[in-house]
Amino acid sequence: MTITTYHSSKGLECKVCLLLNVDSLNDKKLLYVGMTRASEKLCIHSFSHGGGEVFKELLSCYEEITAPIKSDILTFEDLDSVMEG
Repeated sequence: MTITTYHSSKGLECKVCLLLNVDSLNDKKLLYVGMTRASEKLCIHSFSHGGGEVFKELLSCYEEITAPIKSDILTFEDLDSVMEG
């Protein structure tokens, strides 16, 4: 397991990435760097109840892209099994 900042994650790749408190990011390029580190699963977190502005924008994009297809949603139980495997 590697814990890193958005800034220092550039160039890294991981099977599973957790992006914490995305609503605190004002730089969309930095958010892009964080999001593109995941090769298999990406979990996006917001401290805001119901999600803040950035989280809601990402969720809206996700729903628009995946609307025509069924998609797997990663649960914490799934995350545990991915991290172990």
